[in-house]
Amino acid sequence: SLRDVAWSPDGGLIALATSITNRAHQGEVLVYETATWSVVATLRGLGRPGFYKDPAGSLAFSPDGATLVTGHSRIKDEYAEQNVHLHAYSTATWEEVGRQIV
Repeated sequence: SLRDVAWSPDGGLIALATSITNRAHQGEVLVYETATWSVVATLRGLGRPGFYKDPAGSLAFSPDGATLVTGHSRIKDEYAEQNVHLHAYSTATWEEVGRQIV
């Protein structure tokens, strides 16, 4: 299922955060180049190899389009406290360039 969508500022990329509906807590972020509608990046791997343990629930491109940030929250303990996990990716290489847990 689709969880979030983000367009790059120049409209050249669109990112889709997805989750697999028959398996809780798995998903990926697909990034398409809008000129050809081809997948230029598939972002995975926060949990079990190949999938986000907790699917990205939000996406945002930086104003200059150089970075895509993904975010998801996870219940941390029995008191329902949550951590928010943020991951930043370079849109030039699709390598993770930053990570923060708040």
